[in-house]
Amino acid sequence: MTLWRWFSFSLSSALLVAFLGFTIPAQGQQDKKDDKKTEEKKTEEKKTEEKKTTEEKKTTTEEKKGTEEKKTTTEEKKPAEPTWYRGFEKPFFQKVVTDTTQKFTVFNQAVEQKQKQTFIYKYTFVKKISDDEVEVQQAIQNIAMDINIGGNNINIDTSDESKLSANPMADFFKALKKSTLTLKLGLNKEKMIEVRGVSGGEQMIENLGISNQQMKPLLQVILSESALKQMATPTFAALPSSDKKDWERDSEMKLDGIGTYTIKNKYKYDGDKKVAIESSMSYAGPTSSESKLPFKVESGELKSKDGKGEATVNKTAGRIESQSMSITLEGKLKILISGQSTDVDVVQQQAMKSETSDAELKTK
Repeated sequence: MTLWRWFSFSLSSALLVAFLGFTIPAQGQQDKKDDKKTEEKKTEEKKTEEKKTTEEKKTTTEEKKGTEEKKTTTEEKKPAEPTWYRGFEKPFFQKVVTDTTQKFTVFNQAVEQKQKQTFIYKYTFVKKISDDEVEVQQAIQNIAMDINIGGNNINIDTSDESKLSANPMADFFKALKKSTLTLKLGLNKEKMIEVRGVSGGEQMIENLGISNQQMKPLLQVILSESALKQMATPTFAALPSSDKKDWERDSEMKLDGIGTYTIKNKYKYDGDKKVAIESSMSYAGPTSSESKLPFKVESGELKSKDGKGEATVNKTAGRIESQSMSITLEGKLKILISGQSTDVDVVQQQAMKSETSDAELKTK
């Protein structure tokens, strides 16, 4: 309006009006055109943006779907976590060979005894009790023994029936060969296999005692559940858990009327296949004077030296492939036999080797 008032007092107001009359509507039309173009541009931009957003959503959805499908496929292809007892899910055989040399000095007279014993075991999975406990059967397949006592040789091999029948101890070893034990295995707090229980010992004692009733009291001691658990433990003790490089296994075996063995083992795993073993053992005589045995240990003390060994493990298979161990035990015993007390100096050297296989193993 100010522009109009200023130009209305001018001679050229008509021209100005004419000019303004022209320019204003023209500008208005141009503005309308610009507005229309702007609106069309905005609409086009909006369509473009919506299209872009739709395509992005589609891409994201497809990518997400592809990722999920890939994840699902990967998860489907990913193998299941192996069970801790996978080493026992299929039957396998174990051969344990022990060489022992014992030197006794009694009444200043030296007596040497050498023996080599070979046991072939078969392990068969029985059942799963829970996620951390299973049962495995241990059956004796064959036994071979070579014993030399003061120059007298005793040889026996249950795999050779022709020689077995002529041996005076044939019935005993035949009964032993028929024996089976059921081991209850679980995981300890360090996620390592432990023997939690052993059943079948009483039947074994019954079978063996039939052939020699005089041995039954001794068998009841050395084949008690506690003793059998300790004897079975070395089969699994050197097998490392997933995160252990160094560990220890201490055990105590108390035999009524005989005494107590205390065993300390240290294991060092190289992270691949080898486990180095350091072992120490001590023996102390029984604390009770009562004994049902044909002899009585009045007192005794034995200590070990040079206890060492090595195990080769297969963590994929979940078991020990082979193991070797050697140890020397020295000390004194006082034994009462037929009412006579006798002091005995003892030096015992023992070497053990074991191996496992999917195929049946032989004693020789």
